Amino acid sequence: MDNENSRLERKHFLRKLTGLVLIYLSLGFGVILANSRKWRVWEFEGRINTIMFIGLWKVLCIHTFNISTVAAQTVKEHTLNETWVIPNAITYGQDLILLANFMKLLVLVFAMLAYLVSMSKDTYPHFCRFMYKICSIFILLSSFCTLGTAIWNFIDDKFGTTFEFPLNFTIRKEDLTHKRSSYAFPLAIITAFLSVISALNFLYDQYLLNPRFKVKPLDEHEMSE
Repeated sequence: MDNENSRLERKHFLRKLTGLVLIYLSLGFGVILANSRKWRVWEFEGRINTIMFIGLWKVLCIHTFNISTVAAQTVKEHTLNETWVIPNAITYGQDLILLANFMKLLVLVFAMLAYLVSMSKDTYPHFCRFMYKICSIFILLSSFCTLGTAIWNFIDDKFGTTFEFPLNFTIRKEDLTHKRSSYAFPLAIITAFLSVISALNFLYDQYLLNPRFKVKPLDEHEMSE
C-alpha cells in the first residue's frame, strides 16, 4: 500500500511539474513572438535590393547594393510610430500579445501558489480548485489572443494590407516583389497549443479535487450493529 501511494504521489508530482514546464514554454514563446521582427518578411527589388522584416513594434531593413562590382549591405532599424500607416492587425496585435503574456505571468503565480498549498498538510481543496479554475480560464484566453493575432496578421499579410511607409522612406511599396513565409505563424500555433494543454491539465487538477462521494452519517441502528 505504501509503495502504491508513493507511486501515485510521484505521478501526481510529475504531472504538475509538466504543467508548469508547459506554461514556462508557452510564456517563453510568447515573449519571442512579441520581440520578433519576422511577422512579415518582404522583398524589394530596385536600385537597392531590400529585405524588410516587419515586427509588431519595429521594422528591420537589410539593404544590398553594389559598389564597384562589390556587394555591400547595410542594416537599418525603424520604430513603428505615427508616421507609418499601420494596419489594425498590427495595432491590435500589440495589445493582444502583451495581454496574453501578462495572463501567463498571472497563471504562473497562481499555479505555483496552488501547488505549494496542495503539498502542505492542510490541502485547502476549495482554495486550490478556485486557483486551478482561474488558471485554466486565463491560459485559455491567452491562447485565443495569441492565435487570433497570428491568424489576423497572416491573412492581412497574404491577402492585402493597409501597411504604408512614411513619406520620406527610402523604399517604395511599388518595388515589392515577394512576401516570404516566416516562423511567427507556426510558432504562434505551437504556443497556443501548449496553452491549451496547460489549461486541460488545470481542469484535470480541479476535477481531482471535487468531492466524488458524500459520506452519510450512520444511524443509531447501524451504530448498534
